[in-house]
Amino acid sequence: YDVVELIKKETGIKIEIIDGKTEADIIYSNHIEEHLDKNNNFIEPIPVKNETCTLISYYSNGQKSLEQVYLNGFLEAKYFIYHSNGNVASERNFVNDEEEGLRKDYFENGKIKSEENYFYDQKHGTCKYYKEKGNIEKEEVYYLGEKHGLWNYFNENGKTVKSIHCAYNLPYPD
Repeated sequence: YDVVELIKKETGIKIEIIDGKTEADIIYSNHIEEHLDKNNNFIEPIPVKNETCTLISYYSNGQKSLEQVYLNGFLEAKYFIYHSNGNVASERNFVNDEEEGLRKDYFENGKIKSEENYFYDQKHGTCKYYKEKGNIEKEEVYYLGEKHGLWNYFNENGKTVKSIHCAYNLPYPD
């Protein structure tokens, strides 16, 4: 915690250390819009136990909202979430109910929003985030879910304006 206090003192940035469940709740709350219809009504997930099937749900306007494959009750293969206009909102890959490989999220206009790599349901490797106009906003590196490596932040022209080295979820000085 000494590093956290040092960062606060030197930069004014408050860092709160949270557990994995809290982090998952934050991530879920920030992605909930992917499961809302055009009237912002929550679309309830359909539980699938011990079934092998492809589950497709639709918005009230007839557009697909979700497409996922289950194998013996586990998410398997490609998983798609759609915006209410029919454009893909998110493409994910699952193996035995865990996210694996490249996840791509898109803005409603179809442009790429983020590219995140997953390994055993955790961010792993380089993750890139973009602004709606298509230019890169930031690039982060993870190792088994922890912030690790060089993080870069970019301006509107794609020039690096800030870089932070991270190890085991904490920034460290150059």
